[in-house]
Amino acid sequence: MTQQNDRGGWWDRLRAKLNGGSTVDPEGNAARPRGEGPRDDTGGTDGGADKAEARRKLEEWAASCERPAWRPVVADDGESTAISRFGGAPWLPDGESVPRCETCGRELQLFVQLELSSLPAGNSTAKREGVLQLFYCRGGTGSGKHDECWGEGGWEPFSTEVKLARVVPETGLGQVSPDSGGEPPWPAKVIASWERFVDRPHPEDHAAAGLRTTYDFQSRTVLLEVDVVGVAERFGIDELPVEQIAMAVEGDKLAGWPCWIQGAEYPCCSVCGDTMEVIFQVDSVDHVPYMFGDAGIGHISICNSHPDVVAFGWACG
Repeated sequence: MTQQNDRGGWWDRLRAKLNGGSTVDPEGNAARPRGEGPRDDTGGTDGGADKAEARRKLEEWAASCERPAWRPVVADDGESTAISRFGGAPWLPDGESVPRCETCGRELQLFVQLELSSLPAGNSTAKREGVLQLFYCRGGTGSGKHDECWGEGGWEPFSTEVKLARVVPETGLGQVSPDSGGEPPWPAKVIASWERFVDRPHPEDHAAAGLRTTYDFQSRTVLLEVDVVGVAERFGIDELPVEQIAMAVEGDKLAGWPCWIQGAEYPCCSVCGDTMEVIFQVDSVDHVPYMFGDAGIGHISICNSHPDVVAFGWACG
């Protein structure tokens, strides 16, 4: 895995290819670049009736890929004893102090804490036990200055340089106040309830979900193919951008499909090597006042076979 901060996302890959006159295979597919309006040069793609039927079948495919997801509904209640929350003081095992940053030595901030047994039914975490925690360094140095802590490996899923992602047993936990000499934690936003919605795959997950896209930038067309619904239709590049077919929702959310800033990067379990499941998405400046790089999005993943293996990685544009 290469460092994400130095790579262009799928928007940028398409933008670069638009001037190259070449064809992109499904591994390098992309959508219309941001800010670029419709064009008349759709490559001579005719057949309105066929395209209308193809659009209908593509919508059928997208609907079949929908997954339930939940948005947290929060309340600013620092006095609440509810475990599931953003910010505030963390719940820690007996005798444990607030974890510290390996880079600057400062106490890590609790970003999100979820009581797994209380999460809404219908998601894969509903039968899990324990408390999921994500701690992250919000900056500063051991000398007490408040310069930003540049943990170079913080974006990597298994790095412990500036963060800690884990599941701890629920029994024996108690709320622990941070060091009185440090900066106070962010005000707690208690998760009072969850709002259910349906989520669709991000374009970086389209191929794995069954949609093949082959771009011909010389003719400015794209071939869209989905075997399960019998679609094989060529459109102009600007005629049907793939993000209009299916796109994952941004923001903090439980379950659903990950909204990727760059490529789809599901971590593999450090024990068994299996692909881990993304269970919670943490977006920049949504429920916690922190930005991952340049408006990045992070994902907490857990191994289905080894529930104590937890990863948190993020990417930005």
